[in-house]
Amino acid sequence: MIRKRFSLFALAIALTFVVLSSSAGSGEQFLKPDAEAAYAAVASAASTAPEAVKVNNAAVPPFSVTVNHVRVNQRNMVSYPVYSVKTRDNTGKEVTYVGYLLSDVFDALGVSGSYSTVTVKEASGKSIQVTAKLAGESTTLLALRKDGVQFAQSPWFAPCGSGTAEEYAANIISIEAVGAKPALPLPAPDPDDFFGVDLNINMETIDYWLGREEVVYRDLRMLFDPAVFEDIGGIADLTQTIEGFTIVPYPYIATISPLPVPGAYNGKTLFSVTWHEDGSIATVRANYLESMVILEELFPVDKPIFLMCGGAGYSSEMRALLRFLGWNQNLLYVVGPNWTYQGAHSVELVMDSGDPEVGLVYTTWRAVYATIDFTRLHPGTRSVKRAELKPIDPKEPHCILDILAAKKAAEAEASSSN
Repeated sequence: MIRKRFSLFALAIALTFVVLSSSAGSGEQFLKPDAEAAYAAVASAASTAPEAVKVNNAAVPPFSVTVNHVRVNQRNMVSYPVYSVKTRDNTGKEVTYVGYLLSDVFDALGVSGSYSTVTVKEASGKSIQVTAKLAGESTTLLALRKDGVQFAQSPWFAPCGSGTAEEYAANIISIEAVGAKPALPLPAPDPDDFFGVDLNINMETIDYWLGREEVVYRDLRMLFDPAVFEDIGGIADLTQTIEGFTIVPYPYIATISPLPVPGAYNGKTLFSVTWHEDGSIATVRANYLESMVILEELFPVDKPIFLMCGGAGYSSEMRALLRFLGWNQNLLYVVGPNWTYQGAHSVELVMDSGDPEVGLVYTTWRAVYATIDFTRLHPGTRSVKRAELKPIDPKEPHCILDILAAKKAAEAEASSSN
């Protein structure tokens, strides 16, 4: 009986061996070699899931990329750590990205508001969209280096936790959390622009910065300027403005510096200003007892002020006057020449009446206009000395971005001490 059971067991083993040998001979293995390799790669990747590791004393190369219409560079990120993330590319090769967490970049800019998608644009013109969840992951980087080599053109968008190469972007020029808004950046006058129009907030981007309760919007043009701006391709009559801007004609505020066109306004002003040949202010004199009261009412000293006119000249002079009188230069933005505006928030101040006998109708009632009635002011000459401006301390916060960075640095210091 025992011998019979043993014979049956041996027979079963032999039959199993024959079946397996036949299967192997026909090439039908349980796992083919390429499948085995893919399985091994997946298993390896799973066992080494991407993880962000803080890099101490990292050398950060200069970089610049626009995030929600604000230019971000190493200065904005000085209070944030650099991270290294190991992941695998689409061939299974291990690669290492080094850079800033995208969530930290958004935090540095004070990006607020709900958003579900993030759009990333490459220098090539290609755009990709990823979910807010992927963009906010702890392994999604604004990458500055790959495998120790700095990116030559601009940073990469590296969502290291993503399972697809299509969600990476090379040589990026902009990132936008769609629907979100950052805090106001520090004014950044363009050094290559004669009037110092702001690099971040200008006629190309102004629509994005409209409707902010903390901002004062001022259009400094006259309704009908006697200067012949047509000689330089401009428009003397105020044919349109932008929603939210109040019209406060600069020629009524202060003496205009010499214009490159004839016919400049030469009437009453709140202030008489003399100008140096280099365009800077020499002296300022108040012409009315109410001059400073009016100026402080129209241009609050404690709020960001967006200055706009036709060609940016009046805006530049208004900024110079306010700075001369002690306004905080980090709250003054020259947002550009309205003559170039092509946005979606124009307030048209001229329309065709449809009547050939009437022609054009100037719809000035559509504008918000600050009237300065000189007949009701009290003449009184007063010298206005240049304000004693406190030297800028690089360690002291000067704008919202700096305040955020200082706050972040303080939190990091408190965390490390604990």
